[in-house]
Amino acid sequence: MKKLSLLLSILVSTFVFGCAHSSRIVTGNPRPSLSEDAVKIYSSMPKRAEEIAIVNGVDAWLQLNHRAVSEMKKQAARVGANGLLIENSNLSGWTGAQVTGKAVYVH
Repeated sequence: MKKLSLLLSILVSTFVFGCAHSSRIVTGNPRPSLSEDAVKIYSSMPKRAEEIAIVNGVDAWLQLNHRAVSEMKKQAARVGANGLLIENSNLSGWTGAQVTGKAVYVH
């Protein structure tokens, strides 16, 4: 009975809190890490920007892409990017939010 209660608690927690994660592929020269608060969101490539990495974010909880973007900002900050260029955002009831972009350093 305890195992069933534990399993039920885990399933409910996963359903309520969802699952957001991100990944990155370094394509340029990383810089020292920054705070994620220092990462600015862009919808077009800023002038004098240098690409550091490709980043992807996924949030399985319905259609909340802000958590996916928040995870992407963390990845960008880890490689020293002060900007995040959002290139594609796909919201689906089946797969959740899928966001892709580039971590950039703006001079």
